[in-house]
Amino acid sequence: MAILLATAGVIQAATIHTVAGNLIPTGLATNVGIGASGVAMDASGNVYFADSSNHAIRKVSVTSGISTVVAGTGLSGYSGDGGQARSAQLNSPKGIAIDSAGNIYIADTSNHRIRKIDTNGVITTIAGTGTGTFGGDNAAATSARVNSPQGVAVDGSGNVYIADTSNNRIRKINTSGTISTVAGNGTGGYLADNVAATSTRINAPRSVALDSSGNFYIADTSNNRIRKVNSGGTITTVAGTGTASFSGDGGVATSATVRAPQAITFDSADNLYIADTTNHRIRKVSSGTITTLTGTGAAGYSGDGGVATSGQISSPSGIAVDSSGNVYIGDTGNLRVRKISSGSITTFAGTGSATYGGDGGPASNAQFTNPQLAVFDGAGNIYLSDSGTHRIRKVSTSGIVTTVAGTGVAGYSGDNGPATSAQLNTPLGIALDAAGNLYIADGNNNRVRKVDTSGTITTFAGNGTGSFGGDNGPATSAQLFGPFSVLVDQGDVFIADTGNNRIRKVDAGGTITTIAGDGTAGFGGDNGPAINAQFNTPLALAADSAHNLYIADYSNGSIRKIVGSTIFTVAGNGANGYGGDNGAATSAQLNSPRGLVVDSAGNLFIADTTNSRVRKVDTNGIITTIAGNGNAVFSGDGGLLASAQVSTPQAIAVYPGVGLMLADTGNRRFRVITNADAPGAPTSVVAVAGNASASVSFSAPATDGGSAITGYTVTATPAHGTDSNAGSTSLSHLVTGLTNGVSYTFKVTASSIAGPGPASSDSNSVTPAFANGACGAAANITTVFMPSGNLCASGTASVVSNASPWAWTCNGVNGGTTASCTAPTGQTGSGSGSTRVVVSGSGWSLDLQGSTNGKPNTAGAIGLSGNLKSPGDPAPAGFTFPHGLYDFTLTGGAGPATVVISYPSPLPSGTVYWKYGKTSPSDAPHWFQFPGAVISGDRLSITLTLTDGALGDDDGTSNGVIADPGGPGVPSSVDGVPTLSTWALMVMGLLLSGLGAHAIRRHSAV
Repeated sequence: MAILLATAGVIQAATIHTVAGNLIPTGLATNVGIGASGVAMDASGNVYFADSSNHAIRKVSVTSGISTVVAGTGLSGYSGDGGQARSAQLNSPKGIAIDSAGNIYIADTSNHRIRKIDTNGVITTIAGTGTGTFGGDNAAATSARVNSPQGVAVDGSGNVYIADTSNNRIRKINTSGTISTVAGNGTGGYLADNVAATSTRINAPRSVALDSSGNFYIADTSNNRIRKVNSGGTITTVAGTGTASFSGDGGVATSATVRAPQAITFDSADNLYIADTTNHRIRKVSSGTITTLTGTGAAGYSGDGGVATSGQISSPSGIAVDSSGNVYIGDTGNLRVRKISSGSITTFAGTGSATYGGDGGPASNAQFTNPQLAVFDGAGNIYLSDSGTHRIRKVSTSGIVTTVAGTGVAGYSGDNGPATSAQLNTPLGIALDAAGNLYIADGNNNRVRKVDTSGTITTFAGNGTGSFGGDNGPATSAQLFGPFSVLVDQGDVFIADTGNNRIRKVDAGGTITTIAGDGTAGFGGDNGPAINAQFNTPLALAADSAHNLYIADYSNGSIRKIVGSTIFTVAGNGANGYGGDNGAATSAQLNSPRGLVVDSAGNLFIADTTNSRVRKVDTNGIITTIAGNGNAVFSGDGGLLASAQVSTPQAIAVYPGVGLMLADTGNRRFRVITNADAPGAPTSVVAVAGNASASVSFSAPATDGGSAITGYTVTATPAHGTDSNAGSTSLSHLVTGLTNGVSYTFKVTASSIAGPGPASSDSNSVTPAFANGACGAAANITTVFMPSGNLCASGTASVVSNASPWAWTCNGVNGGTTASCTAPTGQTGSGSGSTRVVVSGSGWSLDLQGSTNGKPNTAGAIGLSGNLKSPGDPAPAGFTFPHGLYDFTLTGGAGPATVVISYPSPLPSGTVYWKYGKTSPSDAPHWFQFPGAVISGDRLSITLTLTDGALGDDDGTSNGVIADPGGPGVPSSVDGVPTLSTWALMVMGLLLSGLGAHAIRRHSAV
């Protein structure tokens, strides 16, 4: 298509917006790239960390695992005080702390400031002027000077402690805002312990922490010690000898060695945790003894899902412990936050790259490290070169990003296998042929690789040796040197052999030749044979509709063109700089251009990289600037192209049917320049509530603005929840993570290549609620054994587990959800439950061959089928069984038997022990309260004394077997007590009077 964005310098109504790339996206924490430093957590257990590489503070929800940004734009700088922290700029923040009210304190390291985010999200500076020196003690902290602070802590009174790293001090801001030095005299080094902390030396402290008594501790990093300052101001060493090494595990911490520790914290029991940074370990000091929690001493990343002591970490510089004792680690060298829980280590956040993430989600929420070039296949999919993560990625027509080549680890491997399992090394230019095969300029591998339509990768050109050779032979045997770009035209593959200052061609037969450049770095040869010309770092290639070849001659600040075999300069005068707009392109100055493309009308577009501009040379040879003003910043998304700013753009391509695609490399984005309008607002938005969710359906906008809609996004009011289908073109989306009982409305926004359109009108109001479907008894379970608290009013149940604990599901009616119910924790006489039931007495043992549906006797829900001992009558009126029943059988004994049944949680108040059986030899079995049951003081066990053939034995016969169900019942609404027979009342009296089985049998015969 012709892209008529400017004519004779007049900018038309072109717009620009991002289609792929987000400096600081949100999403599942393990799918977002981070640079982890300091770690902290709030009262709810949410984890916060300083994403120093992305100049941000992030929060990870402890319930959903979603990572959001609470401060920072992703670009380094200082701005935003007095406004929302999310719109402020930070500069390599390292430390973070949170007070009991939820205020967040940040060591904004390279801004030489301490900043605070209040509970309304507003950011301010509370210490530091931005000048990295020392000054201002005993005055207002906002007028003081701090120097590269890396740690911050806050006590229960609101005093803020600062590890003022480059000033070799710990400073304190009191609640009146006055700053003072509380440790260190400003001279780096180690002087003495057991002296006033302000009179001695500390050395580049990077962290400060407080114990429950108000003593503060210092990660005295360059002294290889952890030191303590007590309430009297005296400093001592609590870990480390000052020697930078590793030793002492299992012994006294003061005799152990640590190496450049950068972070410390305490748990609720005042155990001290140390990020022993250069030893690549996390260590713990408990009662003065030091041990290693994780880390082998070798920097690396391994062990996830395994025992923490075997895991590898790398240069940890942040640490926090939650109320349950889980440890969160800023695993800085691995660009992750790791978690230790129950002795196992896992990755909690991060992908292993500070700027890679988002695969499987919308491209607009993905991260790119050094985006280079985009190409387009016939179906409309976009292929993107993400050179900084050594990957080639693809954006589908639905806007979802995936990786199609590269593992993310720089290297060379994988030929003849899946491209996603292969290693690339700084891939730069990419191209597609007519059949859909993908060609990759694998720069630091000195090769061109090919991915065929089945996803298999091979080497297409270059033998891996960075040199020149092999012309007129097979391309795979030739030598290339840092190829930057590749172009397919008329079936031939052209290569910018950058390090050789040549342009080479591989024909359909696989033979390689040089078509331009004599190999000498320089500028010359214009108007003569291209083969004799000189280039200086040729980078990008492009072709026009007449198959003329264009070359971005980077270090010459020029664009060269080959017509036939003759070379010309078409833009740039050879002097790197900026100038010449609205005049002849050959007289203008470019500055290190890295990208170019020619549209179907013959207009040439240039990524004028170091000028941070996009420029156009029209068919009359006149050059203009169409985007950027020379400032390498990000602005203008969604607006007019003329007002936009770009940062060191490195590539540009024609986006078929749309406009131009720009690799805005400094902003880590791919942006589209187009004359299309954004789509209109979706209509007819209808919401239906679910369980903590809502289903939102809608109709497409009346107009798409001239380009296809690429996706829809649903947002809730009040702001909450996540659109599970965000970015999809489906007209029905599910919003999850809502709060039950809260009323919500929803808006829908449509997006196209021209950007997002206006939001729809609000949907109807809905209130999510828990599923009110019910769990009833399945066919072979009697409700006698199941407490009412685990049952709902109605529903169709089906058994899904035939083992203890029994579980079943039922159909819910609210929002189509499914309820799930579980019987009380089962207790068995074998396996893991063997300690739940203990029997003693003369020869008595637990019979494990009971007929409870063919499985060991089990407390909880017990099936009726084939079990003669199970009760056939309803539970006693007004009573439920919160711990189920135990259907037990004792065999082989004589005389009294003592049975102790333990329960998984304390028995409720009002509990009595019920048994089901006979109260006389001739009675039918029924429920009765058993008088000989004794509940323990902690209400976790019941002791029964039973006698063969007496009360509590369902057969009433002295035959060496005692058997019937029983369990703890608790009144629900009324205290129903059954009336016992005369025989039973007499027996109870005998039991309580201490008479044995002989007396019981004698009286029962009367």
